[in-house]
Amino acid sequence: MNGRNPMAMAALLIRRGVDVNLKDEHGTAPLHLSIHEGRPELAKLLIEAGADVQAANNAGNTPVQVAAFAGLPEVIKLLVEAGAPVNVHDQVGDTPLHDAALQGRVEAAQVLLAAGARVNAANNAGHTPLDLARQHGHGSMAEVLEAAGGQRGGDVL
Repeated sequence: MNGRNPMAMAALLIRRGVDVNLKDEHGTAPLHLSIHEGRPELAKLLIEAGADVQAANNAGNTPVQVAAFAGLPEVIKLLVEAGAPVNVHDQVGDTPLHDAALQGRVEAAQVLLAAGARVNAANNAGHTPLDLARQHGHGSMAEVLEAAGGQRGGDVL
């Protein structure tokens, strides 16, 4: 941006009435992008300006799922406080907790669990977050999930 402050530019655009929920061809909204790029201050600005915290992109990913995948627990808290659900499923049936487990994002998982994430939610393939943590070698994540009552997909009642 030629040395300009992206936050100041975003604030200016918001003041000028830009649609903070405008999506690109992939269904990605500015809130998704700000989280994906690790810009929590921009995410907060967008939420305060009315960004839809439940908006899903074309793959069915909501901002909470993007934050869980990226391992941004403070952003997850911000989104939950703004009304974002933690048990939403994307097109393959993954929840934000699946996304955190897949990436080994322990702190993100802890925030999701504290917010009511279902530890034994199964995706379309029948895998729970614990399955994904084990499959990808995330031992610390598996311990957190087991302590919360997590079970493997075949063991879920």
